[in-house]
Amino acid sequence: MTLELDELALSYLTNSDELNFLRKIDVDITVFLQALWRHIFCVQLISHTIQNKNDGDEVKFLKKLQNWFSSSNTKDTLLKYVEENQGKFWNTADATVSELTETLSSNLNADLGAEIQKSTVNAGYGRTLTKEKKTQIQEKARKHVDHKLLQELSKVQKSLAEYFSDQSEPFYIIIDKVDEHWIDPEFKHMIIHSMFDSVKNLRKIRNVKVVIALLNDVYEKMNLVFPPSIVQLEKNDDYIIRLRWNKEQLASLVDKRINRLFRKKYTKENIDFSDIFTESKLKTKHRPLAYMLERTLYRPRDIIKFVNFCFKTAEGKADISKNDFSLAEKTYSDDRREALISEWKNVFPNIEPLLKLLDRQPQYFEVSKFNNNEIFEKLANLLADSSHHKDAIWSILDKVTDGKSETRPTPIDLCKEIFHRLHLVGAVALKTNADESWHWAYATTKPLRKNDITDETKVKISPMLFKTLGILNTNAQK
Repeated sequence: MTLELDELALSYLTNSDELNFLRKIDVDITVFLQALWRHIFCVQLISHTIQNKNDGDEVKFLKKLQNWFSSSNTKDTLLKYVEENQGKFWNTADATVSELTETLSSNLNADLGAEIQKSTVNAGYGRTLTKEKKTQIQEKARKHVDHKLLQELSKVQKSLAEYFSDQSEPFYIIIDKVDEHWIDPEFKHMIIHSMFDSVKNLRKIRNVKVVIALLNDVYEKMNLVFPPSIVQLEKNDDYIIRLRWNKEQLASLVDKRINRLFRKKYTKENIDFSDIFTESKLKTKHRPLAYMLERTLYRPRDIIKFVNFCFKTAEGKADISKNDFSLAEKTYSDDRREALISEWKNVFPNIEPLLKLLDRQPQYFEVSKFNNNEIFEKLANLLADSSHHKDAIWSILDKVTDGKSETRPTPIDLCKEIFHRLHLVGAVALKTNADESWHWAYATTKPLRKNDITDETKVKISPMLFKTLGILNTNAQK
Protein backbone atom coordinates (compact mmCIF):
# COMPACT_ATOMS: atom_id res chain seq x y z
CA MET A 1 0.00 0.00 0.00
CA THR A 2 1.08 3.59 -0.57
CA LEU A 3 0.75 6.55 1.81
CA GLU A 4 1.08 9.88 0.01
CA LEU A 5 1.78 12.57 2.57
CA ASP A 6 0.02 15.31 0.63
CA GLU A 7 -3.20 13.29 1.04
CA LEU A 8 -2.78 12.46 4.74
CA ALA A 9 -4.56 15.56 6.11
CA LEU A 10 -1.34 16.55 7.86
CA SER A 11 -2.27 20.18 7.30
CA TYR A 12 -4.88 19.39 9.97
CA LEU A 13 -1.97 19.31 12.43
CA THR A 14 -0.61 22.74 11.50
CA ASN A 15 -4.10 24.23 11.61
CA SER A 16 -4.79 22.82 15.07
CA ASP A 17 -5.06 25.64 17.63
CA GLU A 18 -4.23 23.13 20.35
CA LEU A 19 -0.98 21.89 18.77
CA ASN A 20 0.08 25.45 17.99
CA PHE A 21 -0.64 26.30 21.63
CA LEU A 22 1.69 23.50 22.77
CA ARG A 23 4.44 24.76 20.50
CA LYS A 24 4.05 28.33 21.79
CA ILE A 25 4.58 27.20 25.38
CA ASP A 26 7.54 25.01 24.36
CA VAL A 27 5.95 21.64 25.05
CA ASP A 28 7.63 18.90 23.00
CA ILE A 29 4.98 17.38 20.74
CA THR A 30 7.26 14.81 19.09
CA VAL A 31 5.93 12.15 21.50
CA PHE A 32 2.42 12.79 20.16
CA LEU A 33 3.66 12.76 16.55
CA GLN A 34 5.51 9.47 17.11
CA ALA A 35 2.36 7.99 18.64
CA LEU A 36 0.37 9.28 15.68
CA TRP A 37 2.68 7.53 13.19
CA ARG A 38 2.70 4.29 15.16
CA HIS A 39 -1.09 4.40 15.33
CA ILE A 40 -1.30 4.95 11.56
CA PHE A 41 1.02 2.00 10.89
CA CYS A 42 -0.77 -0.31 13.33
CA VAL A 43 -4.18 0.54 11.88
CA GLN A 44 -2.90 -0.05 8.33
CA LEU A 45 -1.33 -3.41 9.25
CA ILE A 46 -4.43 -4.66 11.05
CA SER A 47 -6.65 -3.32 8.26
CA HIS A 48 -4.56 -5.24 5.71
CA THR A 49 -4.81 -8.41 7.80
CA ILE A 50 -8.59 -8.13 8.27
CA GLN A 51 -9.32 -7.37 4.64
CA ASN A 52 -6.98 -9.96 3.14
CA LYS A 53 -6.99 -12.82 5.66
CA ASN A 54 -10.40 -12.62 7.32
CA ASP A 55 -12.72 -11.62 4.48
CA GLY A 56 -13.12 -8.15 5.94
CA ASP A 57 -14.56 -9.52 9.17
CA GLU A 58 -13.24 -7.80 12.33
CA VAL A 59 -15.11 -10.23 14.60
CA LYS A 60 -13.46 -13.20 12.89
CA PHE A 61 -10.08 -11.55 13.35
CA LEU A 62 -10.78 -11.01 17.08
CA LYS A 63 -11.69 -14.67 17.56
CA LYS A 64 -8.53 -15.70 15.76
CA LEU A 65 -6.45 -13.55 18.09
CA GLN A 66 -8.06 -15.17 21.15
CA ASN A 67 -6.28 -18.44 20.38
CA TRP A 68 -3.16 -17.05 18.81
CA PHE A 69 -0.87 -15.81 21.56
CA SER A 70 0.86 -17.74 24.28
CA SER A 71 1.54 -14.60 26.36
CA SER A 72 -1.67 -13.28 27.95
CA ASN A 73 -0.27 -9.75 28.40
CA THR A 74 0.69 -9.51 24.74
CA LYS A 75 -2.63 -10.93 23.61
CA ASP A 76 -4.71 -8.67 25.86
CA THR A 77 -2.92 -5.53 24.63
CA LEU A 78 -3.65 -6.26 20.98
CA LEU A 79 -7.19 -7.47 21.67
CA LYS A 80 -7.96 -4.28 23.56
CA TYR A 81 -6.51 -2.17 20.73
CA VAL A 82 -8.56 -3.96 18.07
CA GLU A 83 -11.74 -3.75 20.14
CA GLU A 84 -11.25 -0.02 20.80
CA ASN A 85 -10.74 0.66 17.10
CA GLN A 86 -13.49 -1.57 15.69
CA GLY A 87 -15.09 0.09 12.71
CA LYS A 88 -12.03 2.24 12.05
CA PHE A 89 -9.99 -0.28 10.09
CA TRP A 90 -11.86 0.68 6.95
CA ASN A 91 -10.98 4.34 7.43
CA THR A 92 -8.44 6.09 5.24
CA ALA A 93 -5.14 7.12 6.83
CA ASP A 94 -6.14 10.80 6.75
CA ALA A 95 -9.20 9.96 8.88
CA THR A 96 -6.85 8.34 11.40
CA VAL A 97 -4.79 11.55 11.57
CA SER A 98 -7.90 13.68 12.09
CA GLU A 99 -9.36 11.40 14.73
CA LEU A 100 -6.25 11.21 16.95
CA THR A 101 -5.66 14.97 16.64
CA GLU A 102 -9.27 15.69 17.58
CA THR A 103 -8.96 13.45 20.65
CA LEU A 104 -5.89 15.37 21.82
CA SER A 105 -7.58 18.70 21.08
CA SER A 106 -10.67 17.72 23.04
CA ASN A 107 -8.63 16.64 26.08
CA LEU A 108 -6.52 19.80 26.02
CA ASN A 109 -9.55 22.07 25.71
CA ALA A 110 -11.22 20.38 28.66
CA ASP A 111 -8.22 21.25 30.82
CA LEU A 112 -6.74 24.40 29.24
CA GLY A 113 -9.48 25.81 27.02
CA ALA A 114 -9.18 29.38 28.30
CA GLU A 115 -5.42 29.49 27.76
CA ILE A 116 -5.76 27.99 24.28
CA GLN A 117 -8.26 30.71 23.40
CA LYS A 118 -5.81 33.39 24.56
CA SER A 119 -3.07 31.78 22.49
CA THR A 120 -5.27 31.75 19.38
CA VAL A 121 -5.84 35.53 19.43
CA ASN A 122 -2.30 36.44 20.56
CA ALA A 123 0.61 35.41 18.33
CA GLY A 124 3.10 36.30 21.07
CA TYR A 125 1.21 34.45 23.79
CA GLY A 126 4.21 32.39 24.97
CA ARG A 127 6.35 35.50 25.50
CA THR A 128 3.72 37.18 27.68
CA LEU A 129 3.70 34.42 30.31
CA THR A 130 5.72 34.67 33.48
CA LYS A 131 8.15 31.82 34.07
CA GLU A 132 6.02 30.47 36.92
CA LYS A 133 2.77 30.66 34.92
CA LYS A 134 4.38 29.03 31.90
CA THR A 135 5.72 26.17 34.02
CA GLN A 136 2.27 25.53 35.50
CA ILE A 137 0.63 25.42 32.08
CA GLN A 138 3.39 23.19 30.70
CA GLU A 139 2.90 20.67 33.49
CA LYS A 140 -0.83 20.47 32.77
CA ALA A 141 -0.30 20.21 29.01
CA ARG A 142 2.38 17.50 29.21
CA LYS A 143 -0.10 15.14 30.86
CA HIS A 144 -1.91 14.98 27.53
CA VAL A 145 1.19 14.28 25.42
CA ASP A 146 2.98 11.89 27.78
CA HIS A 147 4.57 8.57 26.84
CA LYS A 148 1.61 6.41 27.90
CA LEU A 149 0.05 6.13 24.44
CA LEU A 150 3.48 5.57 22.91
CA GLN A 151 4.14 2.74 25.38
CA GLU A 152 0.77 1.13 24.64
CA LEU A 153 1.42 1.27 20.91
CA SER A 154 4.86 -0.29 21.45
CA LYS A 155 3.11 -3.25 23.08
CA VAL A 156 0.68 -3.44 20.16
CA GLN A 157 3.61 -3.50 17.73
CA LYS A 158 5.25 -6.24 19.77
CA SER A 159 2.04 -8.27 19.50
CA LEU A 160 1.86 -7.65 15.76
CA ALA A 161 5.47 -8.77 15.43
CA GLU A 162 4.49 -12.10 17.01
CA TYR A 163 1.41 -12.37 14.81
CA PHE A 164 3.32 -11.62 11.60
CA SER A 165 6.16 -14.02 12.49
CA ASP A 166 4.24 -16.87 10.84
CA GLN A 167 3.15 -14.86 7.80
CA SER A 168 4.96 -15.85 4.61
CA GLU A 169 3.56 -13.06 2.45
CA PRO A 170 5.49 -9.75 2.70
CA PHE A 171 3.62 -6.49 3.24
CA TYR A 172 5.03 -3.17 2.04
CA ILE A 173 4.04 0.35 3.07
CA ILE A 174 5.36 2.95 0.60
CA ILE A 175 5.52 6.54 1.87
CA ASP A 176 5.75 9.00 -1.01
CA LYS A 177 5.69 12.74 -1.74
CA VAL A 178 7.70 13.49 1.41
CA ASP A 179 9.63 16.19 -0.46
CA GLU A 180 6.58 18.08 -1.75
CA HIS A 181 5.21 21.27 -0.18
CA TRP A 182 2.29 19.79 1.72
CA ILE A 183 2.75 21.59 5.04
CA ASP A 184 4.50 24.44 6.84
CA PRO A 185 8.29 23.70 6.50
CA GLU A 186 9.07 24.16 10.20
CA PHE A 187 6.38 21.68 11.23
CA LYS A 188 7.10 19.41 8.27
CA HIS A 189 10.55 18.34 9.46
CA MET A 190 9.22 17.62 12.95
CA ILE A 191 6.66 15.29 11.37
CA ILE A 192 9.26 13.62 9.13
CA HIS A 193 11.66 13.13 12.05
CA SER A 194 8.90 11.49 14.10
CA MET A 195 8.01 9.31 11.13
CA PHE A 196 11.63 8.12 10.81
CA ASP A 197 11.77 7.17 14.48
CA SER A 198 8.48 5.30 14.22
CA VAL A 199 9.50 3.42 11.08
CA LYS A 200 12.68 2.15 12.74
CA ASN A 201 10.53 0.47 15.40
CA LEU A 202 8.59 -1.40 12.70
CA ARG A 203 11.76 -3.25 11.70
CA LYS A 204 10.95 -5.69 14.48
CA ILE A 205 7.88 -6.90 12.60
CA ARG A 206 8.87 -9.68 10.26
CA ASN A 207 7.72 -9.46 6.63
CA VAL A 208 6.61 -5.84 7.07
CA LYS A 209 8.74 -3.25 5.29
CA VAL A 210 8.22 0.50 5.19
CA VAL A 211 9.88 2.32 2.29
CA ILE A 212 10.20 6.12 2.45
CA ALA A 213 11.03 7.90 -0.82
CA LEU A 214 12.55 11.36 -0.36
CA LEU A 215 15.13 13.72 -1.79
CA ASN A 216 18.51 14.15 -0.11
CA ASP A 217 17.89 17.80 0.82
CA VAL A 218 14.83 16.82 2.90
CA TYR A 219 16.90 14.26 4.82
CA GLU A 220 19.75 16.73 5.41
CA LYS A 221 17.32 19.41 6.61
CA MET A 222 15.80 16.95 9.09
CA ASN A 223 19.29 16.24 10.46
CA LEU A 224 19.97 19.96 10.83
CA VAL A 225 16.75 20.60 12.72
CA PHE A 226 17.12 17.44 14.84
CA PRO A 227 20.88 16.79 14.95
CA PRO A 228 21.59 13.09 15.55
CA SER A 229 24.68 11.85 17.34
CA ILE A 230 27.51 10.43 15.21
CA VAL A 231 26.50 6.93 16.28
CA GLN A 232 22.84 7.55 15.41
CA LEU A 233 23.79 9.08 12.06
CA GLU A 234 25.79 5.98 11.20
CA LYS A 235 22.85 3.79 12.22
CA ASN A 236 20.56 5.86 10.01
CA ASP A 237 22.93 5.31 7.09
CA ASP A 238 22.38 1.56 7.51
CA TYR A 239 18.69 2.10 6.74
CA ILE A 240 19.28 4.23 3.65
CA ILE A 241 19.65 3.17 0.03
CA ARG A 242 20.78 6.10 -2.11
CA LEU A 243 19.42 5.67 -5.62
CA ARG A 244 21.83 6.57 -8.41
CA TRP A 245 21.79 6.55 -12.20
CA ASN A 246 24.82 5.43 -14.17
CA LYS A 247 26.11 6.62 -17.54
CA GLU A 248 24.53 3.79 -19.50
CA GLN A 249 21.08 4.32 -17.99
CA LEU A 250 21.15 8.06 -18.66
CA ALA A 251 22.40 7.51 -22.22
CA SER A 252 19.56 5.06 -22.87
CA LEU A 253 17.03 7.52 -21.43
CA VAL A 254 18.28 10.35 -23.65
CA ASP A 255 18.24 8.15 -26.77
CA LYS A 256 14.66 7.09 -26.10
CA ARG A 257 13.46 10.64 -25.56
CA ILE A 258 15.20 11.95 -28.66
CA ASN A 259 13.92 9.05 -30.77
CA ARG A 260 10.36 9.56 -29.58
CA LEU A 261 10.52 13.31 -30.23
CA PHE A 262 11.91 13.02 -33.76
CA ARG A 263 9.74 10.06 -34.82
CA LYS A 264 6.69 11.97 -33.68
CA LYS A 265 7.56 15.24 -35.44
CA TYR A 266 9.98 14.65 -38.28
CA THR A 267 10.72 11.11 -39.40
CA LYS A 268 9.84 7.44 -39.16
CA GLU A 269 13.50 6.48 -38.84
CA ASN A 270 15.14 5.73 -35.52
CA ILE A 271 17.16 8.72 -34.30
CA ASP A 272 19.49 8.73 -31.31
CA PHE A 273 21.79 11.16 -29.49
CA SER A 274 24.81 10.66 -31.77
CA ASP A 275 22.75 11.59 -34.85
CA ILE A 276 22.01 15.05 -33.42
CA PHE A 277 25.08 15.80 -31.31
CA THR A 278 27.95 15.03 -33.70
CA GLU A 279 31.58 15.15 -32.55
CA SER A 280 32.78 16.74 -35.79
CA LYS A 281 30.58 19.80 -35.35
CA LEU A 282 30.60 20.29 -31.59
CA LYS A 283 34.35 19.67 -31.11
CA THR A 284 34.02 19.20 -27.36
CA LYS A 285 36.98 18.09 -25.22
CA HIS A 286 35.32 14.69 -24.72
CA ARG A 287 32.59 12.92 -26.67
CA PRO A 288 29.43 15.07 -26.55
CA LEU A 289 27.46 12.79 -24.21
CA ALA A 290 30.39 12.33 -21.80
CA TYR A 291 30.96 16.10 -21.86
CA MET A 292 27.30 16.78 -21.04
CA LEU A 293 27.03 14.12 -18.33
CA GLU A 294 30.11 15.55 -16.64
CA ARG A 295 28.04 18.72 -16.26
CA THR A 296 25.19 17.00 -14.42
CA LEU A 297 24.62 15.46 -11.01
CA TYR A 298 23.82 12.23 -12.87
CA ARG A 299 20.09 12.80 -12.59
CA PRO A 300 17.63 12.48 -15.49
CA ARG A 301 16.35 16.02 -14.96
CA ASP A 302 19.84 17.47 -15.48
CA ILE A 303 20.72 15.79 -18.78
CA ILE A 304 17.19 16.29 -20.12
CA LYS A 305 17.41 20.01 -19.30
CA PHE A 306 20.76 20.26 -21.11
CA VAL A 307 19.43 18.50 -24.22
CA ASN A 308 16.27 20.61 -24.26
CA PHE A 309 18.26 23.87 -24.02
CA CYS A 310 20.35 22.72 -27.01
CA PHE A 311 17.22 22.04 -29.04
CA LYS A 312 15.72 25.40 -28.08
CA THR A 313 18.91 27.30 -28.99
CA ALA A 314 19.12 25.58 -32.38
CA GLU A 315 15.38 25.78 -33.08
CA GLY A 316 14.65 26.14 -36.81
CA LYS A 317 18.15 24.97 -37.82
CA ALA A 318 19.12 21.74 -39.53
CA ASP A 319 21.63 20.79 -36.82
CA ILE A 320 23.26 21.95 -33.59
CA SER A 321 26.40 24.01 -34.21
CA LYS A 322 29.30 24.53 -31.81
CA ASN A 323 28.06 28.06 -31.11
CA ASP A 324 24.51 26.81 -30.42
CA PHE A 325 25.92 24.23 -28.03
CA SER A 326 28.04 26.80 -26.18
CA LEU A 327 25.08 29.18 -25.78
CA ALA A 328 22.90 26.33 -24.55
CA GLU A 329 25.56 25.32 -22.03
CA LYS A 330 25.61 28.83 -20.56
CA THR A 331 21.80 28.82 -20.26
CA TYR A 332 21.91 25.36 -18.73
CA SER A 333 24.65 26.32 -16.26
CA ASP A 334 22.66 29.39 -15.13
CA ASP A 335 19.57 27.22 -14.76
CA ARG A 336 21.38 24.58 -12.67
CA ARG A 337 22.78 27.26 -10.36
CA GLU A 338 19.28 28.58 -9.73
CA ALA A 339 18.03 25.01 -9.30
CA LEU A 340 20.62 24.31 -6.59
CA ILE A 341 19.59 27.47 -4.76
CA SER A 342 15.90 26.58 -5.03
CA GLU A 343 16.39 22.95 -3.96
CA TRP A 344 18.57 23.71 -0.96
CA LYS A 345 17.53 27.16 0.33
CA ASN A 346 15.24 25.62 2.97
CA VAL A 347 18.20 23.60 4.23
CA PHE A 348 20.93 26.21 3.79
CA PRO A 349 19.35 29.69 3.53
CA ASN A 350 22.74 31.18 2.59
CA ILE A 351 23.57 28.77 -0.22
CA GLU A 352 23.36 31.57 -2.83
CA PRO A 353 26.07 33.73 -1.17
CA LEU A 354 28.25 30.63 -0.71
CA LEU A 355 28.02 29.89 -4.45
CA LYS A 356 29.04 33.50 -5.14
CA LEU A 357 32.27 32.82 -3.22
CA LEU A 358 33.20 30.47 -6.07
CA ASP A 359 32.87 33.16 -8.76
CA ARG A 360 36.02 33.41 -10.94
CA GLN A 361 37.87 30.80 -8.86
CA PRO A 362 40.13 28.15 -10.43
CA GLN A 363 38.56 24.74 -10.87
CA TYR A 364 41.04 23.09 -8.48
CA PHE A 365 42.32 24.47 -5.17
CA GLU A 366 42.74 23.56 -1.51
CA VAL A 367 40.45 24.58 1.35
CA SER A 368 43.32 26.67 2.74
CA LYS A 369 42.77 29.11 -0.16
CA PHE A 370 39.56 30.22 1.61
CA ASN A 371 41.12 30.37 5.06
CA ASN A 372 41.99 34.08 4.99
CA ASN A 373 40.56 37.45 5.96
CA GLU A 374 39.91 38.50 2.37
CA ILE A 375 37.48 35.63 1.84
CA PHE A 376 35.86 36.18 5.25
CA GLU A 377 35.37 39.86 4.46
CA LYS A 378 33.84 39.00 1.11
CA LEU A 379 31.47 36.54 2.80
CA ALA A 380 30.56 39.15 5.44
CA ASN A 381 29.62 41.59 2.66
CA LEU A 382 27.53 38.92 0.92
CA LEU A 383 25.72 38.21 4.19
CA ALA A 384 25.34 41.85 5.24
CA ASP A 385 21.59 41.86 4.64
CA SER A 386 19.76 40.83 7.83
CA SER A 387 17.74 38.25 5.87
CA HIS A 388 20.90 36.12 5.80
CA HIS A 389 21.41 36.19 9.56
CA LYS A 390 19.02 33.32 10.31
CA ASP A 391 21.51 30.84 8.87
CA ALA A 392 23.97 29.28 11.33
CA ILE A 393 26.87 30.16 9.04
CA TRP A 394 26.35 33.86 9.81
CA SER A 395 26.71 33.13 13.52
CA ILE A 396 29.92 31.16 12.89
CA LEU A 397 31.36 33.94 10.71
CA ASP A 398 30.47 36.57 13.31
CA LYS A 399 32.19 34.64 16.10
CA VAL A 400 35.28 33.90 13.98
CA THR A 401 35.79 37.56 13.11
CA ASP A 402 34.83 39.34 16.34
CA GLY A 403 37.86 38.07 18.29
CA LYS A 404 36.10 38.40 21.66
CA SER A 405 35.31 34.87 22.78
CA GLU A 406 38.01 32.42 23.83
CA THR A 407 35.74 29.54 22.80
CA ARG A 408 34.83 30.99 19.44
CA PRO A 409 34.98 28.78 16.28
CA THR A 410 38.28 28.81 14.42
CA PRO A 411 38.70 29.96 10.79
CA ILE A 412 39.05 26.34 9.68
CA ASP A 413 35.69 25.61 11.39
CA LEU A 414 34.14 28.22 9.12
CA CYS A 415 35.86 26.72 6.06
CA LYS A 416 34.59 23.27 7.02
CA GLU A 417 31.04 24.64 7.21
CA ILE A 418 31.36 26.37 3.82
CA PHE A 419 32.74 23.39 1.92
CA HIS A 420 30.60 20.80 3.63
CA ARG A 421 27.55 22.69 2.38
CA LEU A 422 28.92 23.22 -1.11
CA HIS A 423 29.80 19.52 -1.20
CA LEU A 424 26.36 18.35 -0.09
CA VAL A 425 24.55 20.40 -2.75
CA GLY A 426 26.82 19.08 -5.51
CA ALA A 427 28.68 22.32 -6.29
CA VAL A 428 32.10 20.85 -5.45
CA ALA A 429 33.85 17.52 -5.06
CA LEU A 430 36.34 16.99 -2.24
CA LYS A 431 39.46 14.88 -1.86
CA THR A 432 40.79 14.43 1.68
CA ASN A 433 43.67 12.17 0.61
CA ALA A 434 45.85 12.42 -2.49
CA ASP A 435 45.53 8.67 -3.11
CA GLU A 436 41.73 8.60 -3.21
CA SER A 437 39.30 9.59 -5.96
CA TRP A 438 37.17 12.72 -5.96
CA HIS A 439 34.27 12.51 -3.54
CA TRP A 440 30.98 13.68 -5.10
CA ALA A 441 27.99 13.71 -2.72
CA TYR A 442 25.62 12.48 -5.45
CA ALA A 443 27.85 9.51 -6.36
CA THR A 444 28.43 8.08 -2.91
CA THR A 445 26.52 5.96 -0.44
CA LYS A 446 27.52 8.27 2.43
CA PRO A 447 28.30 12.01 2.15
CA LEU A 448 31.66 13.19 3.46
CA ARG A 449 31.46 14.30 7.07
CA LYS A 450 32.25 17.88 8.04
CA ASN A 451 35.04 16.90 10.41
CA ASP A 452 36.86 15.03 7.62
CA ILE A 453 37.58 18.37 5.91
CA THR A 454 40.96 20.02 6.66
CA ASP A 455 43.06 22.88 5.31
CA GLU A 456 44.74 20.40 2.94
CA THR A 457 41.49 19.01 1.53
CA LYS A 458 41.42 19.47 -2.25
CA VAL A 459 38.41 21.06 -3.91
CA LYS A 460 37.10 20.61 -7.45
CA ILE A 461 34.28 22.83 -8.72
CA SER A 462 31.60 21.00 -10.69
CA PRO A 463 31.84 21.54 -14.47
CA MET A 464 28.07 22.04 -14.32
CA LEU A 465 28.77 25.51 -12.88
CA PHE A 466 31.74 26.56 -15.05
CA LYS A 467 29.80 28.89 -17.32
CA THR A 468 27.64 30.52 -14.67
CA LEU A 469 30.55 31.05 -12.24
CA GLY A 470 33.16 32.01 -14.82
CA ILE A 471 35.53 29.34 -13.54
CA LEU A 472 39.22 29.94 -14.37
CA ASN A 473 42.06 27.58 -15.34
CA THR A 474 39.79 24.60 -16.06
CA ASN A 475 42.82 22.67 -17.35
CA ALA A 476 44.82 23.17 -14.16
CA GLN A 477 46.65 20.33 -12.42
CA LYS A 478 44.23 18.04 -10.54
